[in-house]
Amino acid sequence: MRTYHLIEEYDREYRYIFNSILYDAVLYRTVQNLILFIQKIVCGAEVNSRNYKQDPIERGISFMETNFAQVNLKLDDVAQYVDRNPSYFSHMLISKTGKGFTEILSGIRMKEAKRLLTETSKPIKAISLLVGYQNANYFSRSFKEINGISPKEFRLKNEDK
Repeated sequence: MRTYHLIEEYDREYRYIFNSILYDAVLYRTVQNLILFIQKIVCGAEVNSRNYKQDPIERGISFMETNFAQVNLKLDDVAQYVDRNPSYFSHMLISKTGKGFTEILSGIRMKEAKRLLTETSKPIKAISLLVGYQNANYFSRSFKEINGISPKEFRLKNEDK
């Protein structure tokens, strides 16, 4: 159970089965409980193993897509999530995607910003906060640098669509 980090999740059932072995009068019920418990452990280990073996880059990008709105999201946070050293994770990220952490995070944020600019009438300042930028001016500069037009121009251009 420790190998697959299942201790907390299954500890109560383990204790129940242990006590049933010691105190239950009917051995059949104990064996049946033991078999069900072992089956749960095997299934839990399989799920945890699958999650652990999933590509750390994919898991990291997925984490970034889920948490991009956090203003203080850092490479260290993502690397810790995928259980890798930040320098090594950064190297793996660049090797696999050809882009660095900041570039990927900016791309995720800009994609969401475009969606919000197109689908809502929220002010640009509010959108900048929703996509993880504390400073609306910095957001606008970054948006223009990446997309070639300002957020306001983007919204006006895509109003008709």
